Amino acid sequence: MNENQIILTKGSTESDIRRYFEGVLQLSKSSEEFPVNLDEVWPLVYGQKGDAVGALKKKFEEGIDYKAVPIALEDAKAKKGGQNKMDYYLTTSCLEYFIARKVRPVFEVYRAVFHRVANSQTPALPDFSNPAEAARAWAEQYEQKMIEARRADEAEKQVLALSAEIESLQPKLSYYDTILASKETVTITQIAQDYGMSAVALNKTLQELKVQHKVNGQWILYAPFISQGYVHSKPVEITRTNGKKDVKMNTEWTQKGRLFLYNGLKNHGILPLIER
Repeated sequence: MNENQIILTKGSTESDIRRYFEGVLQLSKSSEEFPVNLDEVWPLVYGQKGDAVGALKKKFEEGIDYKAVPIALEDAKAKKGGQNKMDYYLTTSCLEYFIARKVRPVFEVYRAVFHRVANSQTPALPDFSNPAEAARAWAEQYEQKMIEARRADEAEKQVLALSAEIESLQPKLSYYDTILASKETVTITQIAQDYGMSAVALNKTLQELKVQHKVNGQWILYAPFISQGYVHSKPVEITRTNGKKDVKMNTEWTQKGRLFLYNGLKNHGILPLIER
């Protein structure tokens, strides 16, 4: 084990948790798609690693939310796990929903780091060879930053006031509004979270409703829906249990498809959490 490695447990202090999340944030900024080692975070929620791995495989998608990497022989022996053990690495989104949101104090630290620290970096000053020009640039930049800070503070106050007013007039926003506000494609795991379900459960529901069926390990829409622009396939690299690299095709939903699911599920009495 790396002597600088942090293993979070139910007894970890807030400062340890913050330091760990800040490290994860830096890794995610360096284009590391799966910056979280499951071994470092599962003790926050689960009593045994096997329970954590089982829940991870049941509720999240390999290649999208996490990746499995065979442990090297010498590392496997050091961990007393034999030769066929795997390490699991999570995305920051998976970390949030799989671990952080299940422990309120942990989620408060997660939110403070990822929702505030990520936007608090101060850009470097221009590097001019002319001292006078550099000084002017610094002064202009400083003045502009002060103006922007005042505007941001005023805007935040206005937003808070408007939010309070909107909340009093409309306590519950519709899921439809949430869909219209986004243009990105989403995974079935993300949609399932909106309904308080696992990806496995939602896929099974859509199969029962004759929306999709499985072909060679990938969920495919039935013929009436294929040409409607509801989904697209995304190739993701995975590692098989035997250590071999492979490519798996995953289905992602467009916002048009997400709206289609919303209307279809609503017709069967299945509502997103925000509308219950």
